[in-house]
Amino acid sequence: MPYAYDDQLIDAVAVRRKRILASFLFGQQRTRTAWHERLSTFIGSLIFAVVICAICVAIAFVMSLFRTEALKRQQQEQRYAPITVTATR
Repeated sequence: MPYAYDDQLIDAVAVRRKRILASFLFGQQRTRTAWHERLSTFIGSLIFAVVICAICVAIAFVMSLFRTEALKRQQQEQRYAPITVTATR
């Protein structure tokens, strides 16, 4: 199906609307602002990833502490467990 005149017109209007909106929002320095936005988005994503990693490390650390505490408690229970004597004949 060939690219009809109507389709070209619709695409041209869409592009023009995007350009007008960009010029209205950002003024003459459209590209600098868009680059700055991308950089701030990247830095925000990087900070978010660091926070998620820190949370994972903290959870692993706390689980390790609980595991160590449970192991110590188990060893103490075994050490001080009452000795049962059975009569043998």
